[in-house]
Amino acid sequence: MTTSSGGTDPFDEITLITEPTREQLTERQLLDYRTEREDSLDWLLKFGKNPDRAEGYAVSTVSNRAYRMDQFYRWVWDDRGEYTSSVTTDDADRYLKHLARQDTTNEHKDTCRKALMMLYSWRHHQRGEDNWEPSIRFTRRNQSTTPRDYLTDTEQYLIEHVLHGLGYTDPTSTAYDGSGPHFVRQLTTFRSVESQRPDYLLKQVDDTLVCILEAKAANRKRSEQQRATSAIISK
Repeated sequence: MTTSSGGTDPFDEITLITEPTREQLTERQLLDYRTEREDSLDWLLKFGKNPDRAEGYAVSTVSNRAYRMDQFYRWVWDDRGEYTSSVTTDDADRYLKHLARQDTTNEHKDTCRKALMMLYSWRHHQRGEDNWEPSIRFTRRNQSTTPRDYLTDTEQYLIEHVLHGLGYTDPTSTAYDGSGPHFVRQLTTFRSVESQRPDYLLKQVDDTLVCILEAKAANRKRSEQQRATSAIISK
């Protein structure tokens, strides 16, 4: 979709109405919620990063955080027992306390917190509402050296694909809704072997899961066999 000026509509890359929300709201509520979403996300794209300089966030950033905002709205509706587009700072504080009790990574919780900060920044600047200061912060371990920085091809293209195939979601992706089986990247506890490489902690493991083959061990064994075969041929 293109705009009247010939550019691409950024909303083509952002989900305004998610399926869970569409199923939950009436047509009138959906219309009100869509207006709320369009107003807030458009402002974030154009002004959100620095309102004084009219500097907005990247589309990819807004797209990711928009999904977290939608989760927050749905939580508020369940918490209040009714639909509303008028969320308060008290709602945000209660939601952070709700997140703190969940068995999810601090990385996921912190991403949700940042999404709320973006949402309430819009409400503050455009609606004149009170500025929100989060009552809770989620600390990420090893912030200066994250496991993602050290992913090898084996980990990124083999192990994580296997985990995805088994139903374990990356908690940093937009597909993760805060619940269900997921994996956590963490620096390995084996100091003498790949001390800066990531290890994986599985959360909410299904009782039917028997085992997962350690892909790096399998690759190492395959490499040893290939070297042995090459040695035989060279003789």
